[in-house]
Amino acid sequence: MSDQPKLSTPYVQNEPIRTDRLILRRLTLDDLDRYADYYGKPDVARYILTLPLSREESEAELRTWIARDRVEQSGDMIFFGVQIGGDPTLIGEVPIKIASVEHRTAEIGWIFHPEVAGNGYATEAARTLLEICFDVLGMRRVVAYLDARNDASANVCKRLGMRQEAHFRENLFNLGEWKSTFVFAILDDEWRGATERG
Repeated sequence: MSDQPKLSTPYVQNEPIRTDRLILRRLTLDDLDRYADYYGKPDVARYILTLPLSREESEAELRTWIARDRVEQSGDMIFFGVQIGGDPTLIGEVPIKIASVEHRTAEIGWIFHPEVAGNGYATEAARTLLEICFDVLGMRRVVAYLDARNDASANVCKRLGMRQEAHFRENLFNLGEWKSTFVFAILDDEWRGATERG
């Protein structure tokens, strides 16, 4: 039995969550074709510190995330699959990681198929993650780490009201090159203030 601090109530990923245009739901093996499709694309992989994945590698990774359906203590992570309305086709996924229960900090992210880029889906889905982090999990701070070359993700952070806290220059050596990292963050009172302003 772990003696790590835990959330007062674990968050279990059960019912799908509906936004204006999207449904955030559990990933399933039925998502494998689409999951393998976008994880196999170099323009997706370059921003997530991995080589393009084979179908077999994608299946192994997908099975890992399917098995993780709750967050309760530091290091726990869940992925929500994202679809447009009633169409079950996976267009991407959005994770929540409990960075620290003690410090009430979570990390969020987003990975979407390039064919749906430019429609605001990442912003809409990530906004729902912030609601979960602050309103359900009781987090005080939410962060996002991204490749400094990823202008689209930086713009998502800005639309969410997150502020850039750091630019780590060439802090990661990955896949044969030095990569730089942006850190964006938002506090619960900043989020509530932005939400109230509307």
